[in-house]
Amino acid sequence: MKQPTGTARSWGIATILVAVLLLVAAWFLLISPVLASAAETREDTEAQEAQNEISRQEVEVLKAEFARMPEYELQLAALQEQITTTQRYADLQRLVAAIADEHEVVVTSLSFGTAEEVEQPVPPAPAEPVEGEETDEEATDEEPAPAEPVATGISGLFSIAVSIEFDGEYTDVLAAVRDLQTGENRIVLINVVNLTSAANGESGDDATVATLEGQTFVLADVEELAAEDAPTTEPEEEPSAEPTPLPQSSENPLVAN
Repeated sequence: MKQPTGTARSWGIATILVAVLLLVAAWFLLISPVLASAAETREDTEAQEAQNEISRQEVEVLKAEFARMPEYELQLAALQEQITTTQRYADLQRLVAAIADEHEVVVTSLSFGTAEEVEQPVPPAPAEPVEGEETDEEATDEEPAPAEPVATGISGLFSIAVSIEFDGEYTDVLAAVRDLQTGENRIVLINVVNLTSAANGESGDDATVATLEGQTFVLADVEELAAEDAPTTEPEEEPSAEPTPLPQSSENPLVAN
């Protein structure tokens, strides 16, 4: 058998090397980028599927919340009966009259104040150091004194002063006062209660007059109120392009008649 010569062997080795180089080049230039792109696409797909699953869960939660919308509307309506969006003085009068009838007491006086914005309580100022007592602040460089806190209003929350006077039996009057403040209707905060005996009143020897000072609250939409209070401006008429006609007269204005 004839042995391959050195030239043929060299060509065979060169062919193998070229094939290997082609395979390596194909790997780095074609196969590897395609595999990397496929892996990246697969990761993006998995991430998107995970995000879609989260979105589906959020949608299910929103669907469940939307299904409870009538329940929330009833709760909101009940809360708006306790803290109304307008003054509704007539409703307050009916509420006091209903409580008085229920507990058999007489309303001898009932008045309401104007709505005023509720202010947040101002925190107390820090106590001043005792004269002669050295403090850490005096040991360091003097810093400017902090500005005094200023009371700020709670946006949209207003209070209405309420003054009521009940006349009736002692226990009935106390029950009416308790029902007025702790009932499930309009919230009325009683700040002052003055009880005086009225033995000569309509309720006999146990007659008691209760004078109440308190307040009720209104939670209004500030933007809506601002829109209602905003002045309405009528559009100005555009000037006419035609000149105003001059007065016509055959008489000489310089000659006195």
